[in-house]
Order: sequence, then structure tokens, then C-alpha cells
Amino acid sequence: MPTESLLIGYYSDYYRNSSVKVAFDQPERFANHLLSLAGEYLQRDSIAVLDFGGGDGGIAHLLARLLLKRKTSHVRVTLVDYRHGTSPQYSSQIAFERFDTLSEVGEKEFDLVLASAVLEHIPDARRELLRLLSFVRSGGLFYARTPASVPIGRIFRRLGLSYDFTYPAHVHDLGQIFWERILPCLYDVDKPYELVLSRPSIVETVFRRRPFRTLAAHLCKALCYVPGSHWSIVGGWEVLIRRTALRRQVTLD
Repeated sequence: MPTESLLIGYYSDYYRNSSVKVAFDQPERFANHLLSLAGEYLQRDSIAVLDFGGGDGGIAHLLARLLLKRKTSHVRVTLVDYRHGTSPQYSSQIAFERFDTLSEVGEKEFDLVLASAVLEHIPDARRELLRLLSFVRSGGLFYARTPASVPIGRIFRRLGLSYDFTYPAHVHDLGQIFWERILPCLYDVDKPYELVLSRPSIVETVFRRRPFRTLAAHLCKALCYVPGSHWSIVGGWEVLIRRTALRRQVTLD
């Protein structure tokens, strides 16, 4: 596994050559996608969002603007990312703060915790996942988007082709089986969380920029929805997990 110092150096310059500091084509599309998934649960007058590994916080900011167009009057965005920088001032209705690590966040609670395209990069993913879930307030949500590319790698190997899993950037593959089995493993007695949604993730690319990759992604994900299908070649997975009213102390060890 890569060391902590290597990861800090790697991700501090992760977006050096990119004008968009998020891992998604057309961030506005992703923000609208998040609102469509989580909007019915985010009905409070003031919403707190934790964006873990969110680059410059662009996705969370776009989501905050969408929330403000509804009944929400104030959004607090907390960004945790290795990338150094100052906290932008978007508007009086959007408070923005940033930290380098989750331990700096303290005892705050959030209505929505985002972990999009980040858990696969972390050697001790279990510990960070427990931390992230512990930040979700009762009735709040946790969203994750992760790669599910092992089946694709198997096909490449059978064809005698090399498959770039981008190690050491990616150290885990977290698809459907992982997400639909992990909660009982984390909480074997009390069940303070419920899996609200588990499905192939939104397509990250767009036709204008990457036409062939985007077409292949849409086709592969669509096959997963065919009745009776056991299709697993989807490339990515996304989940929405809700914290129930039951609360308990989380053990991180």
C-alpha cells in the first residue's frame, strides 16, 4: 500500500494541469444528479454538507446553489482535501471552510456527506468510511461513488491485454457486492444506517469530450437493468446511505 506521505504529495498536485478541480466532466450535471437522489431528504432550512476529497469543492458549491433555489436559506460546505488553497467566498448564504484531514473537522454533523471517487484511493478505507458515516446526523445521508472495474480487468486478462487500474492511485475496487454487504459487517448489533440506493454510477464522461468511452459506459450500465440480468461490467457504482434515528458510538479501530 502507498504510504501517507506519498499520498499527500500525490494528491496535493492532483489537479495541477486541470482547470476543473473535480473528477467529473460537466460538474453541473453531477450536482443536479446529487440533488435528484438526495433532494427529498434535504428539506431543512439550513443544510450542512461535508465534501471529502472534493478537489476545490466545486461540486458541493454547485449543489449548494441548487439547494438555495429551493426552500433552503443557508448552506454550510466543509471541504476536506489534500489540495492546499484558500476558502472561496461564494455568497452570504453559502459558508465555506476547508481542512486537510477528517480529524480536523471535529465533532460536527452534516446533512449530506459526499465521498465521490475518493475511497478507492485510501489504504485504510474502512477507518475513513467509519469516520465519514459518523459525521452524518440522524436522518442525514452519505453518498459514495467508487470504481467497480475488476470484472473489466478479468476480461482484459482473458484477452491477453493489459489493464491499467492506475495503482497506486486506486488501491481498492468497491462495487455492488462490497456496498450491499458492508453495513452489517460494520455494525453487527445495532443498525444505525440503511442502504437507500445501490446502483451503477452516473456516467462520468460526456459525448462531446470522450464519445467512445461515454457510449461504452452507457451501454454497459444499461445492461445491468435488464430483467434477470447478472451483468457486472459497469465500471463504477454509487450508493446512498441514510442514518436512522438510532445513534451509537462508532469504534474506529
